[in-house]
Amino acid sequence: MANMSHDGFDVVIDHCIIDPTEREQAQNLLIGALWVGVMCDVEELIRRESVHGDRYVGFASGTSAVVHQGMNYDMVLDTTSTPSEELAQSICDAILHR
Repeated sequence: MANMSHDGFDVVIDHCIIDPTEREQAQNLLIGALWVGVMCDVEELIRRESVHGDRYVGFASGTSAVVHQGMNYDMVLDTTSTPSEELAQSICDAILHR
């Protein structure tokens, strides 16, 4: 991912990094990246896990307390009730105005 980014390719990574060492490595490798924290109410996380049917119910709610620790975001989005199109537009606007 870092090599592609450094070679000029636009890369979107949707990843949850819980391990502190992996977080540090990602932050050091992906220089210039737009770091977006994606938040959601725990009740909504549980509902979404149940609806998908292929998710372990409780994983998202169980990790929600630690997943953002040690992260420094350029922007934070709340997906609880904001439409996907609006969230995507916020990211595009942030990229265009960097």
